[in-house]
Amino acid sequence: MSGAKLEREVAAAISVEHLLFTTPVFGGVPWETSGLGGTPWETSGFGAGSSYGRTRGANRIPVTLAADPPHRSEKPEHRRPVIAVLDTGIGPHRWFGMTDRSAPPPAGVGLAVAPDIQAAILQAEIDSGSTLPTQLLTDYWDAPTTGQPLIGDVDTDTGHGLFIAGIIRQACPEADTLAIRVVHSDGVAYEGDVLLALHLLADRVRRAQADNRPDDMVDVVSLSLGYYEENPADLAYTGLFGSVIAELLGLGVVVVAAAGNDATTRRFYPAAFADQPLGDGSGPQLISVGALNPDVTGTKALFSNEGPWVRCWATGAGVVSTYPADVRGTAAADHEVPDHGRSSFDPDDYSAGFAVWDGTSFAAPLAAAEIGKYLAQAGDLGTVDRETVVKRAWTTLGLL
Repeated sequence: MSGAKLEREVAAAISVEHLLFTTPVFGGVPWETSGLGGTPWETSGFGAGSSYGRTRGANRIPVTLAADPPHRSEKPEHRRPVIAVLDTGIGPHRWFGMTDRSAPPPAGVGLAVAPDIQAAILQAEIDSGSTLPTQLLTDYWDAPTTGQPLIGDVDTDTGHGLFIAGIIRQACPEADTLAIRVVHSDGVAYEGDVLLALHLLADRVRRAQADNRPDDMVDVVSLSLGYYEENPADLAYTGLFGSVIAELLGLGVVVVAAAGNDATTRRFYPAAFADQPLGDGSGPQLISVGALNPDVTGTKALFSNEGPWVRCWATGAGVVSTYPADVRGTAAADHEVPDHGRSSFDPDDYSAGFAVWDGTSFAAPLAAAEIGKYLAQAGDLGTVDRETVVKRAWTTLGLL
C-alpha cells in the first residue's frame, strides 16, 4: 500500500468530535429569565418566555410530590420493554430503592445500570491520552453535583438522568430504564463517549437476537442531547453518528431524540436525522420530539426547536419527576425566622426527591415511554429474532 493511499484512508477515518449538550437552561432572547420581583421561586420579570425561568442557574425547582410510585406488576406476564437512557446517570431515590450511593438500584425497581458499558467508556477516556484536565465518567453515578466547589451551586444538569428515569416510570411503569452515563453534570457530552455507548448497545442487541437472550434486549433508546452543524458542509462529519443510529434502527431498536431548546429551526443532531434516510430503510425511522406546554390545547413551548425535521410532540414544560434526594447546593432561603422555625423557599434543597423542569429533554423520554406502552401491550416480547423485532417496531410506530 502506498504512503499516499494510506494517508487518505487514515484521513477518511478521522472525524470531528462534537461536543453534545442538553440545553436545559434557557438564556437570551426570546426566553430571557432575568428580572426582578415575583414569588420566591420566580426570577422572571417581563418578556417572552420568562415563565420558564424559576431559579438562578437552572430552570428547575424542588417540589414535593404526595404520591406513591406508579404501580408495577411484580411478575409480569411478558418481558418488560427496556428503554436505554444515555444521560447524566443516576442518583438515590426512594422510587428506585436507593437511599444512598453505596449500591446500584436493586432488581425489579424499574431502573438498571450497565457497569460493563460504563467501564468501557472510562477505559476509552483513559486510553485517549488527553492532556486536558478532563473530568472522567468513572461510573453511573451523577456526580459531582457541583463543578465549582468554592461556589457550591448545583450544576445545570445534575439530576437530569434520574429526572428522565422518573418520567418513564410515571408514563410507562411496566418498562425498565437502562441508565448509561455519557453526559457530565454541566450538560456536556463528548461525541466519542456517546458513539461508544451506542455501538455497545447495538452489540448487546445483536448478541441478544443471535443467541435468543431476551433479558439482554433493548427496545428503545432515548437521547436528550445533541449539537448543531455550523454550516451545511459540516453534515459530512455527522456520518459516524448517523451510521450507529442506522445500525440500531436496522436491529429494530426505536431511537428517540430531543429537538433542542433554542427556539430555532436550525437542524439539531441527532434529532434532525428524523427526515433523512438512515441505513437500508428496513428498520424504523428515528423519532424527533419537540416540547409542548402542559395545557389541554397542546400549545408548543416557546423554547422548543421546530422545523420539518421535528416529527413528534410531547409535553416538555412544567414536568414533575424524580430528582436525587441527596442534592443540596449552597443557595439558601432569603428569609429565615429561626425562633419560629420559619423560612422562605430554599431554591436548591432537593431532599424531598422531586423537581419541576422544562425542556425537550423531557418530551423525548415521554415519547419513548409511550412507545414502551405500546410495546408492552403488543404481547410476548420474549421473541427477539431480528425479523420479529423489526416488524414489532414498525407496528408499534404505526399505532402512535
